[in-house]
Amino acid sequence: MRVLAASDKFKGTASAAQVCAAIGHACWNLNIDCVEMPMADGGEGTIDAFAAAVPGSRVMPVTVSGPIGEPVDTHWLLLPAQPGAPTTAVVELAATSGITLLDPLAPLDAHSRGFGEAIAAALDHGVGRVLLAIGGSASTDGGAGMLAALGAELLGPRARSNSPVGLTKARFEQFAPRILVVGKAVCSINPARCRLVDSGWRADERYFAGQRFKHR
Repeated sequence: MRVLAASDKFKGTASAAQVCAAIGHACWNLNIDCVEMPMADGGEGTIDAFAAAVPGSRVMPVTVSGPIGEPVDTHWLLLPAQPGAPTTAVVELAATSGITLLDPLAPLDAHSRGFGEAIAAALDHGVGRVLLAIGGSASTDGGAGMLAALGAELLGPRARSNSPVGLTKARFEQFAPRILVVGKAVCSINPARCRLVDSGWRADERYFAGQRFKHR
């Protein structure tokens, strides 16, 4: 018999690699062959899953603004070049503006600026396509910090576009691209089946407040 250990993380308890390793250890103790294949749904561990699945991937270190502004040493992933295809990067929201980076949580102030800074670093490297893993965030800013980091101007009577924004400041009605990069393909890996933009700026709060406000 052969076992395939293909698990996602046990959130807050063990990473996908740790879960797969535990399953593998149990199998080997029973003299059962086991293949460990960590999985991810767009949240924590997505870059690790890509790196394990795609030989030749390169981890690219970067320092970004954390969810409440403190520097975070993190990384994005450069996938190996394929003939006739654009160079591709994977950028993980959880690794730059993630809920696991804060203790205690800061739902009224946490922002996604660092995510935008990591995307900008990948684009500055010259990639032609960016895969965005958008699960596991600490913020409820609707991506306002990310947009600001990429050069967008947030518009509206209550918008504040000159600094990172959390829930209490992300009251913008629209945004102007300004110097946003064009001509690049950007795809998202979204673990939640909901719209990122809904009827009003409180949409993100409504979907994710239970997770962002809970005490660990």
